[in-house]
Amino acid sequence: MDEDPDRDLLGRLLLAWRAEFYDTSKMIRDAVNKADNNQNSELYEILNDIAGDRNGINRRILGHWIKRHAHQIVDGFKFISGNEKRSAAMWRVIKTDNK
Repeated sequence: MDEDPDRDLLGRLLLAWRAEFYDTSKMIRDAVNKADNNQNSELYEILNDIAGDRNGINRRILGHWIKRHAHQIVDGFKFISGNEKRSAAMWRVIKTDNK
């Protein structure tokens, strides 16, 4: 079976996001700010791998990437859209029964 780099990145992001925020809904800017405050963290490394550019982590690219991969299950976790009404989309990681 071929390796899927996006699936690997998604799996790493789901675990890092869950470790940082548990199942609380967060906006992309919250995640980027948290990562920027600890550039030695796993979250920073993954966000930078997904959406890093010469100016840092690009929030628009990251948001589109997460939206494109929402509801894909990796190792029993997936991103879902938060229900909170905000000016920007909110995301959270939930555990599923599926792998």
